[in-house]
Amino acid sequence: MRERKKALERLLAVKAQLRELEQARLVEIERHQAKAQDDRDAMLGFLDGVGEKDPLLLSLACRRVVGAARGAAALEAKANAQKEIVLRRSVQKQGVEKLLREAAGALERDEEKRRLLEIGERQAGAPSTSLP
Repeated sequence: MRERKKALERLLAVKAQLRELEQARLVEIERHQAKAQDDRDAMLGFLDGVGEKDPLLLSLACRRVVGAARGAAALEAKANAQKEIVLRRSVQKQGVEKLLREAAGALERDEEKRRLLEIGERQAGAPSTSLP
């Protein structure tokens, strides 16, 4: 029973590390999303007054905005997939935590039974202390 508890503790540590790793990946994706949004906003600000000045710059800026929008959509899909992974890791971690609590409870019950049996054996083998 102790081996099972130790194995579950190690598994819980691994699951926690994996969840943290997936969470870090999600943060990185969200950082890229924010950068793409800033780039798109900057291009839209640039487009505000360039239409009258240079049609070539307007065309290039429009392409850049469209490319940024496509990139943002791809990052959004990637972020959603990563959120699913983080959620799955969280559920796995919670499942292992539950198993660990159950194993700890079972181990504690076994230890209590062992202690009670030892007390009973000592009392059964001990001479009577009452006076004749």
